[in-house]
Amino acid sequence: MPLYQPCFLFHQGGFRILTDPKKALSEEQTARLLLRQGLRDELEQDLVDELDELLLSAKIISAMDYAMHVEGMSADEAAEAWQRGRLLPR
Repeated sequence: MPLYQPCFLFHQGGFRILTDPKKALSEEQTARLLLRQGLRDELEQDLVDELDELLLSAKIISAMDYAMHVEGMSADEAAEAWQRGRLLPR
């Protein structure tokens, strides 16, 4: 059964990523920062720049997903653990 990344199951290990020469599972995905209308004007430019440059790979999202689903962390706790280097070795 194909599993899409990111997924907390990949963080546990034991899975291997198969090649997809015919692109049956589509191309690589990209993300875009979405803000509700008017929020951009309320945020400091430094924060917007920092969020715009934030790179979250499938490995990072899988680790945060694992922390929430398996270790019982909230989304905020998982994000802080990642930022402090406690989810993945840097």
